[in-house]
Amino acid sequence: MLKALMLLVLFLSLLLSSLLSSCLSTSASRQAERSGSENAVTESTAGEEGAVSSAQESRGEGEEIAQRKTEKPAAEKEESANAKEAKPAEEPKQIPNLTIGQIRRRLKVLIKPPVYQVTINNLALIRLEDLNLDGTPEILVPCVKIEGDDKQDVDTDRLSDFSSLFGQEDLSFPFYLYLFQMEERGPVLAKTISLGSRVVYGGMAKVQIIQGKSVPFVIVVKFQTQEGVEQEWLVFNGESIVPISRLSLNETFSSKLLTKFRSPWHETLPFRGDGSGTGLGSI
Repeated sequence: MLKALMLLVLFLSLLLSSLLSSCLSTSASRQAERSGSENAVTESTAGEEGAVSSAQESRGEGEEIAQRKTEKPAAEKEESANAKEAKPAEEPKQIPNLTIGQIRRRLKVLIKPPVYQVTINNLALIRLEDLNLDGTPEILVPCVKIEGDDKQDVDTDRLSDFSSLFGQEDLSFPFYLYLFQMEERGPVLAKTISLGSRVVYGGMAKVQIIQGKSVPFVIVVKFQTQEGVEQEWLVFNGESIVPISRLSLNETFSSKLLTKFRSPWHETLPFRGDGSGTGLGSI
């Protein structure tokens, strides 16, 4: 009986010991799970905070890069503007200040046969006129072209002599108006205007079309004939050396002709063939 009782007590001790051990194990497991969960929450929170911080840093870097890109063109523009300001201005052309005599000598070299300059007493006729209003006058030179057998007996003074109209032979030649522009190296041929077949050159003049206005204006080239005067009117607008319009007029000695020229600007300019009332005169 005593032995059975001792065995029962031993069994109960073992059972109690087992229960205590199981309870302790369960408590430790729950505590470990709770600690792991807290750690996971902490790590998740830390991860989110890290992601937010990373996003903010990325955004800040993006804004900084964008700002740099924005500032760069502005800096480049400023540098470009400073470079333009620092760029030295182009020097104006150094046009030689030639006398009429020097111009005549240079034209004698530039104008060669079969083209000849019209002369009076062997002095070439030229006129200085600022056709394009750039501040530098062009050189207007009346010339003739003589080819074949005629050039052997050429007398350029005869081309401006009125008495030549009543000679035994009526010699007419193609006349031209040569326009030279002044460059750094001197006169340069810029334009040639045909004036038709004529006998005697009668002069050249400038006429204002509209009173009180500098443009448009006309260069009038006159030629003498046995019947009177022929005129070539070359109209310029002050922007180019090329005429924008042209008009041919005739006047006979047997009649006193009054012609009215109707301009494209609807201004009427009366003039006489002898130049009265217009300031028209010959060189």
